[in-house]
Amino acid sequence: MGFNFTNLLSQVYLKEAIDTASKAGIDDVILGQITEKGIGSDLFLEAFQCDGKVRLRNLAAYIFIQ
Repeated sequence: MGFNFTNLLSQVYLKEAIDTASKAGIDDVILGQITEKGIGSDLFLEAFQCDGKVRLRNLAAYIFIQ
C-alpha cells in the first residue's frame, strides 16, 4: 500500500494513512467508511483515543476484510 514499516504494531496517523491508501488504489468507498458512524468506526475511535494515530496492523486488517 505504500507504507515502509516493517513492524505492523507501529502507529501511523490515520489521516495520512488514509491518503496513502487512497493513492495506492484502495477504494475510496472503503476508506470513506472510517468515520464515527461508519463501518470503520473502530479505527476512528482508536485514532481519537491515541492522538490521531492507529496501529498499522488494524488499518491493514480493516482494508483486507473489506
